[in-house]
Amino acid sequence: MTQIKRNWKRNLSLGLILLIGIGITTERVVAYQISQITHPSRVISSSMQDGNGQPLKRVVLNTSDGLNLAAWYIPPRNGVAIIVQHGYRANAQQMLPIGLMLARNSYGVLLFDFRAHGESLGDVVTLGLNEVKDTEAALNFL
Repeated sequence: MTQIKRNWKRNLSLGLILLIGIGITTERVVAYQISQITHPSRVISSSMQDGNGQPLKRVVLNTSDGLNLAAWYIPPRNGVAIIVQHGYRANAQQMLPIGLMLARNSYGVLLFDFRAHGESLGDVVTLGLNEVKDTEAALNFL
């Protein structure tokens, strides 16, 4: 009977240690994944040029929480400007073909790098929570 109790206690202890180990490992894996999502690798824009090889006008957008965002602006010829936004893990340059198509059709275009993307300041992507401030900065510029 004493041997059974000892084995039971030992097995319970080993089981708890195993569960704690699995929990710690899972926590670290989840923390790593979250870090990868909120801190993506930056894709830096190379030369931002119009269809004729001329550089686009470089501007800086200021967010309400104090970040400076890299942006490029093509003034409108028809009085209408459009903000063109890139997706997650991208940058403004990847949207340039769309922006140039709009500009060829007389629209003004504002392209910018969201926070923690491209050439803009910021270290953390909040998947929309704070990126709203980036869009507000673009609207304020226009």
